[in-house]
Amino acid sequence: MLTTTLLPQSYKDTLNREHARRMIQFLALGFSCVLILGSVFLLPSYFTLTLVRTEAERALAIEESAAEAFRVRERMAEVEALRVNIEALNAFVKKPKTASDTLMLFLTPRPGIAITQLVIAPGGKVTLRGNAATRRELLNFEAALRTEGALQELSFPLSNIIRETAITFSIEGTLKSPYAL
Repeated sequence: MLTTTLLPQSYKDTLNREHARRMIQFLALGFSCVLILGSVFLLPSYFTLTLVRTEAERALAIEESAAEAFRVRERMAEVEALRVNIEALNAFVKKPKTASDTLMLFLTPRPGIAITQLVIAPGGKVTLRGNAATRRELLNFEAALRTEGALQELSFPLSNIIRETAITFSIEGTLKSPYAL
């Protein structure tokens, strides 16, 4: 639709300026409202968060200085070393070793092996004498003694395996401390 205005040009310009002024005023008012409402809702949480952040930084600095003063890292390393030692000892503490358990390590029946003498000295020194049917059975017995882990040192002389059959042997060793009587 065609609109014509019979007003003079100066009135038309004034009317357009008034229209633009009101539009700018409306936009400025809207922007101001958004800014004021945003400030009202965001500034309290911003101030609270900045206070919490500074307090957290201060608490972190205090904790770090306390950790240095009490040498926490060194203490943690000591605790870890103690934990490892306790776990190693825990295996022996779960089931206390008795004299019969220690004797069963040596006197468990094995094919082709006959124990004739077992001497356990007070210092934990063990002397084991016996007879073996074959060299292979004697070597299996010696390997079993080593793998059981009750002996620290095991002396197995070569004279034990010179003969092929009907062997008289002598084995000496030292009991580990958890197995000592």
